[in-house]
Amino acid sequence: MVKVIAGIDEAGYGPLLGPLVVGAASVEFEHAFDVPEGSIPDLWQPLKGVLSKTRDKTGKRLHVNDSKLVYTPTVGLANLEKAVLSLCPAASLDDLIARVAPKTALGREAGRDHLLDRLDWYDAPTEEKFPAECGEMSLTLSRGVVERGLRQAGVKEVRFHTDVVVETRLNRLFDKMNNKGSVLSSLSLALLYQLLTEHEAKGLLVVCDRQGGRTSYGPLLRAMFEDWQVDVMKEQDGFGEYAMRRGGHVSRVIFMEKSEQANLPTALASMMCKYLRERLMDRLSRYWTSRVPGLKETAGYWTDGLRFMSDIGPYCVENGIDTKRMVRTR
Repeated sequence: MVKVIAGIDEAGYGPLLGPLVVGAASVEFEHAFDVPEGSIPDLWQPLKGVLSKTRDKTGKRLHVNDSKLVYTPTVGLANLEKAVLSLCPAASLDDLIARVAPKTALGREAGRDHLLDRLDWYDAPTEEKFPAECGEMSLTLSRGVVERGLRQAGVKEVRFHTDVVVETRLNRLFDKMNNKGSVLSSLSLALLYQLLTEHEAKGLLVVCDRQGGRTSYGPLLRAMFEDWQVDVMKEQDGFGEYAMRRGGHVSRVIFMEKSEQANLPTALASMMCKYLRERLMDRLSRYWTSRVPGLKETAGYWTDGLRFMSDIGPYCVENGIDTKRMVRTR
């Protein structure tokens, strides 16, 4: 029996610049229900009154899917922002980070190396617009509708946990593990550990996006989760399902390709990660365009990231700024 269905995904794994954001989303129901082995319940169906897997032309339902289908630069941020902030209200971007990534938010204050890693381009600019594209009234109405719809569908709570990994911390992880895929796996499994410790007693199913080129996750799970017995339930065609047993509780973990389109909580995790990265890239671009006349903004991907670094190079040399703090080593 399952009472909590969760998903884990990331945004920003491939670019040259900007943070990697790894996140988890969980949907807890009031009552447990049966989910057969090898299957993932279609949560879009019971929540179809307020959530839609495709774009709702009326705008009355939130578009929830793989973030790459919800957001594109040409479409804009509004649909992604409306969904994220309807499900996780916040007063500002920093407030949102404090809610969903508390370790990140505490970085500078606690002297740790998370988001606020003495990287000035991630500081909140004066009068940062929040929300960026959604109207406040529209968002307030949406929150009320969504809250009622979730309650009527038997949803007790929707929660988000994320880890915002800035370039300096990410490079340290690359140096330590010497493998980009291993870094992503370790960050994702840290979120899985959090989900297990919070929800395993309730009945938990977690669906994770595929981690790099892996086809088998049993050895990795056993190495990372020594307190759990890990049993392979199915490994076939890019799909792996595992039972994790501890203290009489059994949690199921699935790894699969395109999991964001099969599992609603994985889609929610994808959307939260994408939203945080896009807003932080806005901060990065604004910081540098305010200092380098005529500079074009960047989304941080390799070709344009190299262009961006070339354009800010003279300013960095003149002001003694170490650009290695901005550029990923892998």
